[in-house]
Amino acid sequence: MRFPPVARRAVPAVALLAAATAWFGSQRSARGGDPLDDGVPAGTVAFFAPGVMCPNGWMPLDSAAGRMVVGVADPSAVGRAVGSPLGDRENRTHTHEFSGTAPIAVRAIAGANGGNTQGAAARTYTVAGRTAPAASGHGFIQLNACVRR
Repeated sequence: MRFPPVARRAVPAVALLAAATAWFGSQRSARGGDPLDDGVPAGTVAFFAPGVMCPNGWMPLDSAAGRMVVGVADPSAVGRAVGSPLGDRENRTHTHEFSGTAPIAVRAIAGANGGNTQGAAARTYTVAGRTAPAASGHGFIQLNACVRR
């Protein structure tokens, strides 16, 4: 299938978002000075392209800057921040703790020379530790978080 030339050109999502934000932010109601009602309920959080100001009727949500906002089922968890905020395109290193067990069963082995009293004795071995610090390789782009008034 062949597409027309316009459809084949990719328009970056950030450019589309910036254009939509500029257009909606410039619209006025038929009465004049009031911003056009965008129909978004008060308290809604939305993200806009880097460098794009919050549209009319919205304000910056500084507490979300550099953070991933997630929904929660427990109302007491609303607004809880974990760790420190990420910077724009930051690729922060992190570690993981690990632990595990490996049960080794008794096995009869005939040795040709000498006795091995230390290797692979029948018991449960436990291992625990922390990985070396490493980055994910995926920097996060800092978006402008805004909340509807």
